Amino acid sequence: MNLHSRWSFLPCAALGVLLALAEPAVRAATAPVPPVAAAPAPPKPGAASRPMPPEAITVPVPRPETVVVAEPAAVVPVTPAPSKAAAATPAPSKPIAAATPAPPKQIAAATPAPNKATAAPRLLSVEVLQRYDAKKRKRIQDALKLIFQGDASYAKAHATAGQPLSDNVVGPITLSFITRFWLYYNIEPAPNVSEESVAALLHFADRLAAHKEWRPDVLSVEFGQWIDKQTDRAALYPIRLRLDEVKLPPVLVRYHAVVTPQVVNAGDRVGQAYWYGLTEDDLKTITSKREFSAATVKALKALVEPDTVIAHADFEEEVQALLADTGEKTGPLLPLLKEHAVTTDHGIGVTDETLAAIADRPVLPAPLATLLQKMVGMQYPHQQLFARALQDRLSVGIGGCQQVTPPTRRAPPPSGRMSDDDMKALIAAVSSGRDADPGLGKRLQSLRDAKLCAPAAPDMASDGAIASDSPGTTEASTVGELYKRYSYLFDQVGRKTPAYNPSAPITLAAGLCGCSDDQKTQVFRFLPFWQGGAAQRIDFSLVSRVNYYGVTFEDNGELIMANGGGRVSELFSGKDDRQLDFVTTARRHRVSVDWVIQRSAWGPWAALSAKEREFRFNQLSDNIVRLLRGRMTDFPSRARPWLSFGMAPVPVRGDGVTLYFDGYPRDPVSVVQFDAFLARLRPMLDEYDFSLNIMMRRAELNTGIYQYDKLAGMVRPKETPAPASLSAKALQLFQREQVRRLPYFLVLFDEPSGQNKLLLRREIESSNTGVDQLHLLNRMVPVINFDGDGWQQLEDDLVYFNQNFGGVGFWPGRPLSATAPPKPAVAGVKHCNESQSVDDCIQDFFRDPPGQASSTDSTLKKIVCEYRWLLRFALDLMVLILVVLAITYARSCQARTVLRKHYLVPLAVALLAVLVLVALLLFDPYLAPLTDGYLIPAVLVLCLIGMYFYFRAKFKERNERP
Repeated sequence: MNLHSRWSFLPCAALGVLLALAEPAVRAATAPVPPVAAAPAPPKPGAASRPMPPEAITVPVPRPETVVVAEPAAVVPVTPAPSKAAAATPAPSKPIAAATPAPPKQIAAATPAPNKATAAPRLLSVEVLQRYDAKKRKRIQDALKLIFQGDASYAKAHATAGQPLSDNVVGPITLSFITRFWLYYNIEPAPNVSEESVAALLHFADRLAAHKEWRPDVLSVEFGQWIDKQTDRAALYPIRLRLDEVKLPPVLVRYHAVVTPQVVNAGDRVGQAYWYGLTEDDLKTITSKREFSAATVKALKALVEPDTVIAHADFEEEVQALLADTGEKTGPLLPLLKEHAVTTDHGIGVTDETLAAIADRPVLPAPLATLLQKMVGMQYPHQQLFARALQDRLSVGIGGCQQVTPPTRRAPPPSGRMSDDDMKALIAAVSSGRDADPGLGKRLQSLRDAKLCAPAAPDMASDGAIASDSPGTTEASTVGELYKRYSYLFDQVGRKTPAYNPSAPITLAAGLCGCSDDQKTQVFRFLPFWQGGAAQRIDFSLVSRVNYYGVTFEDNGELIMANGGGRVSELFSGKDDRQLDFVTTARRHRVSVDWVIQRSAWGPWAALSAKEREFRFNQLSDNIVRLLRGRMTDFPSRARPWLSFGMAPVPVRGDGVTLYFDGYPRDPVSVVQFDAFLARLRPMLDEYDFSLNIMMRRAELNTGIYQYDKLAGMVRPKETPAPASLSAKALQLFQREQVRRLPYFLVLFDEPSGQNKLLLRREIESSNTGVDQLHLLNRMVPVINFDGDGWQQLEDDLVYFNQNFGGVGFWPGRPLSATAPPKPAVAGVKHCNESQSVDDCIQDFFRDPPGQASSTDSTLKKIVCEYRWLLRFALDLMVLILVVLAITYARSCQARTVLRKHYLVPLAVALLAVLVLVALLLFDPYLAPLTDGYLIPAVLVLCLIGMYFYFRAKFKERNERP
């Protein structure tokens, strides 16, 4: 190159320009690279309540190489550092934009928002959440409460000072649980936790509230683990996230086909029957403060070992060994230790926090002890019913919503509402101490002032499920929190295992109350075996069926009496035949007797193979029919064929069976086996004219074997053609018999019954077609447990049941007493709070026409009905005597002379026979319907026949005279 040329300066100038342009890149290459924070691990359950700094919320991701950070404040864009090769290369003619996206496997710190044409969902941050309106913020926190209900880390975060998960102010903790939801229930949880995640959360909660039966499955860890093992998990995760009403049920069927079904009532044992309630001693126990000494807490300190758990089976033994030298009993301590300890599938871990909670725990305040005094003596067949009754009593005592309740529905004084002083003492008790909850105290006061109340909302679930937009939810949750605070006290003493005593059988004393009459709506009474002994007075004229409660069955299908009573096949005969006296008494008053076959422990049953369960179900059906067909052994029953001159056999032990399979497994295989069991049992019962009832708790309806479509199928009348030769009346009797064979569904109601009856009808109407609605409502029988206090509510319930359901059942809340018999029903209609008699309420508000029943009938009608078998025998005997006298009169001259001389004797016998016949035709419940409309003509015909023979004999005698 000619350096002396006039153009020689141009290469140097070009080189200078290039160096000037490349200077920023060179400086960036030589500058030190700032360190990048490592990607945080996914949140652990125990760390969910740990607050996060509002400056930068980091979303956990499944891929360690990519982290998305959402920063609410403006961030200076950082240019990625070029590689060494790029530093040695001349810079391009155009500068590199700072917004260029980072290549894969590099750290994406923050990028400017894209244009509207390609706008991505806005990432979540505390500032984004706080810009939502108050209603949406509340919906978010209510949704989290519904989804994470029962989760230990959520409960701990929820109880943190300031109530960060229930104060309607969303912050880092709320955001962390939204992130946790997205991590748990989405197949790709981390790349985009945005506003769409909030929409998915709210949709998930709404669907979950509408389908509570899906909750145990879709929220379980096992279900997520099962999805992870499926080849089509990419399609299954979105189905679970959306709770797709069409696609999710088949997925659950697949899941239950391989996963062991969840067994409820886990603490129940085979062959046992329980009742739940409070006695005077129980109330004294839970109201007395048991202070554990410093020596006890020091001895338990040995259980506190970091990262160590004690096996469930060894935990009680370990505690007993530690307390052996202190003299402290383990009974009160074990439930408290298990409640406050860290419980896992592998065992129980005791921490310092556990011992602190035991040292200073809340005890039952005196106002609540006084309030629960009315619960003493009440008996409930299930713990859930007992818990709901306690919560309802607390609600009544707090007196919430009194200002918005219509005066006609308000309980008359004394209503059970606590005084203002007692309410202040209760609020002070929950707001002070180590486990103080001032927020709960404030909500109780607001509830007392009717600030949290709303009109009765049938849409709100009876179990207190979340309904975000219902003010009544706050009321229910407040009472629920108050109950949960002291629930461990009730759990310690509530469960009772009564002993079976064959020397104290069920004995019924009725007096002259008449017979049960035919009513469209049925009245059921229950007789638990543990209420035997003293005679119980019952007005049988107001009862349709009695149910003996106490028979259960073993895994082999053998029927046994609960609580060590022995095999049923070996009972009720010989010297033990007195145990069936209640059957004879009920039958004398024309009341049917059903045997309740109950079971609540299904763990061993679920462990059997499908073939074994099928075989043992067959054994059970045979044993049930054998129990009902067993002959009575008492003298009146054995004399029945003689009294009827061989026309009636010896009565059997039962008229029907009531199946109460509480907590029965809900997996598809078990449901199909139960359907097959019923399909085999029902024809066997129909063959011997036995009835079938199925009993369940209100909370179990529309789940498993109690799904509405299955129940509707059971009560569809069989399309059996009636014979063409039947008359109109015979056809009516035929159709009535077809309906009578359909089962009744006895539903154990929990409190409050006024809300549950509306929910039950609404569920039936929304889940079935018009015809099925009618059949289900006509065969549905609510079973209530009346405590003798809410008379106005009882009246409202009876009126509603009479108009909408097929009957009513009464579980004996308290043992019936012969020393204080119930008030008898009297003629006329009175409000229940005036008569204060359950029998009078049934007569006045559950009978057609109101106020009239057999209890108000004449004494003659009651005598004829109760002693109809003796009167029938007397009539047959007198007719036989008259026939013998007539034959003797016609064939013997000597007898004719004697009869003519003592003609008043056969005349009196004939007259008495006519009177007995007329009485039976009028008042015998079996003969009266057959002679309806024919009684007067029949009597006139008999009189004409008698006059004919009388005058014929007189004329013949006159003609024979000389």
